[in-house]
Amino acid sequence: MLDKTLKYTQYAFFGIFGILLSVGFLRGCFFINEQGVPFALAIVLFAVLLAITLGGIKLYRFLSKKYANISKRQSNIILFFLCITVFLLQIICSVILKTEHPLPPDLHIIDECSKILAKDFNPENLKTILSVTTPQGYTYEQELWKYLQYYPINIPLICILTACYKIGFSPILLNTLFLFGTYLLTCLTAKKVYSDNFKPLAVAVTAAFFPVFYGYTTIYYTDTMSVFWVILGIYFVICGMSSKKKNIIFWVLSALSLSIGFMIKASVGIILPAVLIWLVCKIKDIGYKKVLSYGLVFVICFMIFTKCFSFASAQTGINTEESKYEYQFPKLHWVMMGLGGQGGFSQADNRATRGAGNYDEKLEYDKTELKKRLSEYNPITFLKFAFWEKATRTWFDGTYFINQGYLKNKFFNSKLFVVLSTLLQLLLFFGILLSFYEGARSGRKDFTLLFRIALCGIFLFLLVWETRSRYLINFTPFILLLLPSLGVKLKE
Repeated sequence: MLDKTLKYTQYAFFGIFGILLSVGFLRGCFFINEQGVPFALAIVLFAVLLAITLGGIKLYRFLSKKYANISKRQSNIILFFLCITVFLLQIICSVILKTEHPLPPDLHIIDECSKILAKDFNPENLKTILSVTTPQGYTYEQELWKYLQYYPINIPLICILTACYKIGFSPILLNTLFLFGTYLLTCLTAKKVYSDNFKPLAVAVTAAFFPVFYGYTTIYYTDTMSVFWVILGIYFVICGMSSKKKNIIFWVLSALSLSIGFMIKASVGIILPAVLIWLVCKIKDIGYKKVLSYGLVFVICFMIFTKCFSFASAQTGINTEESKYEYQFPKLHWVMMGLGGQGGFSQADNRATRGAGNYDEKLEYDKTELKKRLSEYNPITFLKFAFWEKATRTWFDGTYFINQGYLKNKFFNSKLFVVLSTLLQLLLFFGILLSFYEGARSGRKDFTLLFRIALCGIFLFLLVWETRSRYLINFTPFILLLLPSLGVKLKE
């Protein structure tokens, strides 16, 4: 029963992602048409992009055959030099981009809070007004202390940045190290997951061109500061399943890593049920006792670590129960926001909820607005909205929101960058698509199944939540790790 459920679920997501690819193709044609290009020519241009992508898949299959017998030593040497090259490029990008762009509004506020607290950790000093300018040129005044009452989820990141400023360590360098660590761990994870020497190398080479690892070096926000802890946690899960001795320790370390990531970015919590579902799928392979012991240790440790970090965050004194009740946004706010416009952030929704009153009044307003927006959809119009507006903008933006007004660098704002990043994203998306097909067909419950479950989780979550393409950054290591599925053929 479990095997059949797993099989048909993967076939279902193969179909869903296949439909999303088709919708994305059409959406791309309309987007190019909106830029003043005739629709017929837009179809031709996007067809060319698709043809190049299919050519990339052919190239991958050719190289996988040609270098199928590459030795472990040769693979390791190439990986070593790739890691050095990526790190040097990241350092160069961080130096160049540091002088070429302002901080995004939220990060600007968080950064100022951290600098103030680094001088004297007194929350009263945060009752300062800061002038903030959005990429669209809209300027507004924001009291720092109030911002942290609205969004207390950012306090853990502020604590990290405050520590950096206190000891004189650059947050940009820390962020760059986290991004390099993410690249390195993605490569090491690939070596653990795949038995041959070519596939990890293919992942490493592709990841070396991944724009997030360079364009985000100077944007030390929750997305990039948490993705390292995601892949580290998964690496420990793989070690825990592979190790014959002391494997429980790896599950404890995984829970610790993921709880840190969760405190920085709440969507990391999706990994927890993903791992548990994957463990249940492994019952026949490893037995009930191991599934139960690993699962219990993982969940209990995750809860303990999260509670400890939450307690430590509360001890900062930045907010109190009274201030949170007065200012904090209900989580339902982001669900309501995700049902309006294009499903992304809305300044109008933000102001409306903020002005509704205390927490209960905000919650009541969001409930009313949510019901109103749901009533405007029927199943057909909701699916159109979910796929045409939300999913395509989230999954096919290969820039991952890098060029949305934050970076002033010419390359990252060029059409060439958009085209190249879109090509890479399409290639990676085909990897996801073929991985679901291969998983359903083979019935294997290997580590790639865990990656697919995690991607299903974030896909469903972002259909409900307010979304942007950068919200996928936490899950991009899984996308990269599924690249070897490009070798899967639909007919054999």
